[in-house]
Amino acid sequence: MSSRGAWLGALECMPRLEQSYVSESAYSPSTLEPDGAEKNEQRALIGGNVHIKAHCSHFLCDPSCHVSFHSAPYIRDAWSRCLSWAARFVAPSYRNRAEMRIIFYEDRDFQGHSYECSSDCSDLNYHFSRCNSIQVLSGCWMLYELPAFMGRQYLLQRGDYPDFHYWMGYNSSIMSCLMIPQHRGSYRIRLYERNNFGGKMMESAYDCPCVSDIFHHMDIQSCNVFDGYWIFYDQPNYGGRQYYLRPGEYRRFSDWGAINARVGSFRRVADVS
Repeated sequence: MSSRGAWLGALECMPRLEQSYVSESAYSPSTLEPDGAEKNEQRALIGGNVHIKAHCSHFLCDPSCHVSFHSAPYIRDAWSRCLSWAARFVAPSYRNRAEMRIIFYEDRDFQGHSYECSSDCSDLNYHFSRCNSIQVLSGCWMLYELPAFMGRQYLLQRGDYPDFHYWMGYNSSIMSCLMIPQHRGSYRIRLYERNNFGGKMMESAYDCPCVSDIFHHMDIQSCNVFDGYWIFYDQPNYGGRQYYLRPGEYRRFSDWGAINARVGSFRRVADVS
């Protein structure tokens, strides 16, 4: 069989990847966007009716496929190459998420009942009643004072936090958490003086310890995050309330959870794990 035939046979044999590894939407061509020829090649290989299904160390062939995956070395080789190629593009943030770990402790200095978490959680009250110390083993996390990602927000990166003052907390209430995906590309954000992207505009790709020094006032009514993940602080020098911003449009300050338009400083979220 020709090399082209082996690839086609492998594609026909490709079963669907279980949801425990990655959501199906991650394989949609609209969500996978390498540049240039790689984008076209990726869509040819992964798009359309191609489905992948893997379970631990063995693969289950589609019943409609009449090629024996296990008895044909060229098919096995083509499948392995294709899967390795696809892994370069398919949902890198999902792979990164599997590596993130955080441990919550009810008492200070990492004492008392503990709970280890490796995923987003909208209500941590099921696992502990208070949180007085935290160990971030890997990744970057956004913690929230209230369930459903509400209330005061706190950015935590890898390290030890022996009591809530170390994460600039006001009390021992941590009721929900979000993992912040790793970002390896460029950063870009625009800040606007008025709602709906009106008035004076400021664009940045770097941290800013004092917004008023550049923007000449501290009221930011709307913003547009083009690349990367950012944190707003309502005080200069990265102090005060924190607000987590993902790529997207924020037409008014309430869209990023703020109680007013004050932004004293902002910075990029960079994973130091």
